[in-house]
Amino acid sequence: MNQFQVGSLLKDASGVSVGKVIYLDPTNGDDGNDGLSQDRAVRSLSVGYGKLDDGKNDVLLYVAGANSISLSAGFVWAKSYTHFIGACSPTMVGQRSRIFQKAAATGVSPLFKVTGSGCIFKNLYVFHGVADATSKVCFEVTGERNVFESVHFAGIGNVTMDVAGAASLKITGGSENVFRKCTIGLDTIARGENSVELLFASDASRNYFEDCLISAYVSSADHALVEISGTDGIDRWNIFKGCIFVADSENRGVGLTEVFKTPTGIVQGKIILNGCQAVNDGTATVWDSSGNGTIWNNAVAAEATAGGGISTKL
Repeated sequence: MNQFQVGSLLKDASGVSVGKVIYLDPTNGDDGNDGLSQDRAVRSLSVGYGKLDDGKNDVLLYVAGANSISLSAGFVWAKSYTHFIGACSPTMVGQRSRIFQKAAATGVSPLFKVTGSGCIFKNLYVFHGVADATSKVCFEVTGERNVFESVHFAGIGNVTMDVAGAASLKITGGSENVFRKCTIGLDTIARGENSVELLFASDASRNYFEDCLISAYVSSADHALVEISGTDGIDRWNIFKGCIFVADSENRGVGLTEVFKTPTGIVQGKIILNGCQAVNDGTATVWDSSGNGTIWNNAVAAEATAGGGISTKL
């Protein structure tokens, strides 16, 4: 893949120009290489990232192959206006440009954290699945104005990780980020009442989710797909447009109480749902059972024989 083709990948997402391109190939790369072409690709994420210049629109291109990136400690993407693109099919689930936690590592929370701003992340699969209750958060965003496209945030990939504070995607103070055609959550490991797929932790504002899938395999009706943590978890607005919220369960035996869990006494921020739907086993659920006035939805009430904001089983 040449510089022009990489530039086209980025322009599809945002229209930005491209600085230098560093090739990362966990299968065929060598960390002794300069990374400036595919046949001189580096092998590890830390080496490739180290070659990017902050603020220059440099690109780290992840060449998908037989091997994946395995991390023994949490990785922090702190350089602004740098981009991380997977050279693989831009699917919504299970992309082949993969990032894992090493099985022996503990206390890795988050596995991947974005503190930089103005970055693009595209065609990536970040999987967090080890037998460790202290590795709680798969991906955290604290930066601003980042774009995530065709990224699968696959957290809580082991039953041991189903604990309080565990999340596939956590937004802490992150504002004005865009998530497009992303998947948040997993439908392979059952979740109880304590974990969550998307967690708004503090002052998350003006984040925009479009055509995303928020998904879980649940074992408790009290599991929430999205949680606002504390009365200051969100600010201003967070918009979901054309998103689908899906909860599956064994033998269709568990129906969620609510999709969003909102705190009592929340005094700021709102969640706006534009053309979204929730699909749930068992009885029909509600967006927010607490009635805290945080959720705004433009869909009509659901009926068993008609369309509506909550999908119902006929």
